[in-house]
Amino acid sequence: HMHADVGVVRDAAGLNRTLDWIVGATARDGASHALTASRLIVSAALARRESRGGHYRSDFPETLAPTRTFIRQGAEGSPLITHQPPDSTAESAA
Repeated sequence: HMHADVGVVRDAAGLNRTLDWIVGATARDGASHALTASRLIVSAALARRESRGGHYRSDFPETLAPTRTFIRQGAEGSPLITHQPPDSTAESAA
């Protein structure tokens, strides 16, 4: 799933398909470092609705103004990802 849907070219459909697989695998087999890392990568890719650097979102081909990204644990352990202007601090995003 990661190789097919979370490569250089990605879109929401593939990212969501992979996230569903990760959530199912975690429920079935328990959390592992690989599944946790994969969930963070996919969640961050879904949260960034633009193309930046070497990663191209075919559903969001534009590049937006730079932001700082903050990731913290949300409800039920899911990642909570926010984007703030570059001059904000981690405390203001919490």
